[in-house]
Amino acid sequence: MNEHELKENGFTFQSKGKLDGGEYYKWWKLKIRDIIICYTIEYTAENDAITEYCEVNEHKLKNPTKRDILTLIRILGN
Repeated sequence: MNEHELKENGFTFQSKGKLDGGEYYKWWKLKIRDIIICYTIEYTAENDAITEYCEVNEHKLKNPTKRDILTLIRILGN
């Protein structure tokens, strides 16, 4: 998901951090009941997304698709 889609789906921006070689990351959080979903995007120094990952209650999901994450949000929201 891109930054706009994260905001549209209720995620709130948390922070930006530095990585090696001018690369950086940004992460967002969404809390539904007692479940916390964190979404991180790593960027190159040229602002191109390198990789993305998602954690649910500090457990990293293995290669979730955008559809997987949106389905999880929908299920938790009911």
